[in-house]
Amino acid sequence: MSSIFRHVLGQKPDYRLSSFKAPLGVILLLAVFVACGKKDSKKNLIPDPKKEFTLDDSKFCGGPIDPSKEKPADPTPPYKFPKSLLTEKLSVGGLTGWIHGAANSYSTYTFTYRSEDSNDEMAFFKSEQFSLLGANSEVKDVLKTLNRHDKVKLFGSILENQSPLVHIKIDRLEVLERYPLALKNEYKFDPTPFLEKGTFEILGQVHAYVNSEARGGALILDWKDLLIPIAVPQDFLSLSKDLIRGDVVKVSVKVVSSSQSTKHFTLDSEAPKPLQVIDSLRRCHGQERTIEGYLVKFDRSPAISTDVYAIRVEDLNGIARNFTLFPGTQDAQEFMRIFRAVSAGAKAAWAEDLSPQMVIRNFSSKKGTWIKATGKINVVSSEQANAQIYLDAPEKVTYRKVP
Repeated sequence: MSSIFRHVLGQKPDYRLSSFKAPLGVILLLAVFVACGKKDSKKNLIPDPKKEFTLDDSKFCGGPIDPSKEKPADPTPPYKFPKSLLTEKLSVGGLTGWIHGAANSYSTYTFTYRSEDSNDEMAFFKSEQFSLLGANSEVKDVLKTLNRHDKVKLFGSILENQSPLVHIKIDRLEVLERYPLALKNEYKFDPTPFLEKGTFEILGQVHAYVNSEARGGALILDWKDLLIPIAVPQDFLSLSKDLIRGDVVKVSVKVVSSSQSTKHFTLDSEAPKPLQVIDSLRRCHGQERTIEGYLVKFDRSPAISTDVYAIRVEDLNGIARNFTLFPGTQDAQEFMRIFRAVSAGAKAAWAEDLSPQMVIRNFSSKKGTWIKATGKINVVSSEQANAQIYLDAPEKVTYRKVP
């Protein structure tokens, strides 16, 4: 199966679908927060501390995981490269990888480096994200021209700032290849209303989480058109250590007083329940479901070798999850037959949909096509970008136009 999927997508079916692994630091949490932000289509997107959430409306998978049950082994756990390897490459020969996200207005950039071992079948999944800082005006000018998936080579050094997310100080940068299908996301975020509140409560979806027993944790919360970085103090790691991308959580947040230009947030340790898991995406794994929602498209990129389509399921609280469409068979020929048929059907529906195309970070959505699919949901890795719905026949997917 792995060889089939590498042929189709450049990666395996049970793991990530769009290379969106994004651990962030506790000290400088802004990198992915602004670099991978959505287009700011609304103003004053501020949590209302008085809002009463209807939590049951966000329990698509059935609620939190039973802590008494054994957690399944993670086939692609977070990976960290040896500091010695990174230092050597940054000093001699350069560190080659791809831009994960860029927010020029905030001078913040995130970079992905993957294992270069051609003999390792799991090399694609051995990757790490880094925050980039320009050491001089020349580098800063080049950084301003970069977009997601641009291939670059870095020269410089690791910045020691005590953050779980490694920061690289760049002395020299070479652009090796520009990504021709770059999506333009103008991200703007005014933190003033947050600062005026001081503390607030918010219901959102985990975009990324990184855990460090020595330095605390970092939670990136996906909420409406924003990605909000929230530091998790060491005393509260037991509440956050098992979080994965796609979990729905209710968080009490406190604004951190700082002289830095980009403001930061932390878990409100004085709240009765600082962090609650409302719905664990892992609980969906193995469920036979019929799901429906709007059609979503992930364009071919350095992370995936062909376009991938998905269903965007949104609950009554406005929290949306993507479920990508993939065959559930282990037979190579049947896999390709189903994959091609499903992809062709989705491609045709996408082309016929004349509604506006909305760009949301690394994928696009159209609200003129409603899609329904029946199959088994697959969530096996903490590094999985999106859940999948496994299909045993192309007929298990249907489309209809939305008036």
